[in-house]
Amino acid sequence: MTVRLHTIASHRPFLGDLAAGLWDLHGGRSGEGLAGTLLLLPTRRAVRAMGEAFRLEAERRGRQAVLLPRMRTIGDIDEEELILDRLLREEAGTQALDLPRAMPEMRRLFLLARLVARWQERVRAEAPEDRPPLGAAQIFALARELGRFLDLAYTEGARLDSLADIVPDTLAHHWALTVEFLRILSEHWPAILEAEQAIDPADRRNRLIGRLAESWTAAPPAFPVIAAGSTGSIPATARLLAVIARLPQGAVVLPGLDTELDRASWEAVGTGHAQAAMKSLLERMGVGREVVLPWTEESRSGQSPRSRLVSEALRPVDTTDAWQDAARHIDLDAARAGLGLIEADGPGEEALAIALLLRETLETADSTAALVTPDRELARRVASELARWDITIDDSAGIPLAQTPPAAFLRLIAQAAEERLAPAPLLAVLRHPLAALGLPRGEASRLTSRLERTLLRGVRPAGGIAGLRAALAAADLPEAEYRANLAAFIDRIEAGLGPFLTLLAGDGGAPPGR
Repeated sequence: MTVRLHTIASHRPFLGDLAAGLWDLHGGRSGEGLAGTLLLLPTRRAVRAMGEAFRLEAERRGRQAVLLPRMRTIGDIDEEELILDRLLREEAGTQALDLPRAMPEMRRLFLLARLVARWQERVRAEAPEDRPPLGAAQIFALARELGRFLDLAYTEGARLDSLADIVPDTLAHHWALTVEFLRILSEHWPAILEAEQAIDPADRRNRLIGRLAESWTAAPPAFPVIAAGSTGSIPATARLLAVIARLPQGAVVLPGLDTELDRASWEAVGTGHAQAAMKSLLERMGVGREVVLPWTEESRSGQSPRSRLVSEALRPVDTTDAWQDAARHIDLDAARAGLGLIEADGPGEEALAIALLLRETLETADSTAALVTPDRELARRVASELARWDITIDDSAGIPLAQTPPAAFLRLIAQAAEERLAPAPLLAVLRHPLAALGLPRGEASRLTSRLERTLLRGVRPAGGIAGLRAALAAADLPEAEYRANLAAFIDRIEAGLGPFLTLLAGDGGAPPGR
């Protein structure tokens, strides 16, 4: 059976070439054939960007509009499992309906936290002097790590009942304790899932992908199916890609497969190499690199000098002796053209240097720039530096929820409640732009300043609302109206923050499950 595998060279614009190749292959002169194509991409961000790539391709071809193909994602765990479910219903009837629902993420976190709390009680009962009690924050942190471990286990196809075998008995006691901790998953979690009539999100995603692969194997779809941009690093996805590559109207487009790396080096590629996932995918399909064809004519020209330099830099250690010959076959001047090195003294200087380069782009005609980094803290620093010049950067990774103004406000409220309305966290809440307590913003600000001058400077009041009221009663105030206004303001603080204080006082910060 023919295997249709393609690649787009790493120095080419992937989405642009993908759009051009799809148009040539299925679009026809006007692009009307694209609407009947199913395009599978690795992430939602890729789906959004692909729409813009098709718009630019239509513009290049002189078309004012184009009907886009159906675009779906196969790489995400949460919302995308619903897309896979819908896709199965469209293409394979109702066979996806008998799968249990996915466990909601927050529900799973609390259930795992309850198991961690019970595990802690059992461990401390055996050796209380060696095991200090865990706080609620630590318990939830461990529960979150257990959730990530579950997702990783399902992603890699590992069996939970084999956890006891991962550490030999001869290792140190703390390794045995780790295995005992992980037994939470193998011994208790399956029963909880059964009681909840649910399965883990990653498990459900794997099953949906498996069902889709089985459906298309039994009855190939009557329309083109193109999977592009995925390296098949998730085993379930790799199985689906293997099926798509063999469909009568299917094709898989790999991102930047190194087709020019010599055979010895390719055979030596290990798990840490950038090409390892694609090598594993080809091995799973039972084919070699020689069957992978360029997606567009532009990719037939081979690697650019810079791509060849990067390929050599990533050469497996077993064949680095070939570097002696590589220097004679690579145009190093062309490969290094435009490259620069800045050695910063620290993160602040690093962010400032990048911000200056980005700002320079705005002052240079017909130039563009992008910062590519996995370091979210660096991206935040650069954005802050650019904000000094009133430059708003488009952060494609978005803003973490915890850093948005509403979330920052909620965190301040939680801190103030946890510290029982200590002056500093209470003032941080009251001075936040979102805090008005039902009053006009100017009035709330005026009363906050009066509260600070009267009660929150000097000796710290006792904790909670009662402490504020006691401090007000003991204060020497010039007039009764002044006292009445502050008393009414404290009543508003109680109405706003009282539920949080009651919640903390009610459970005493006890871990889940107690």
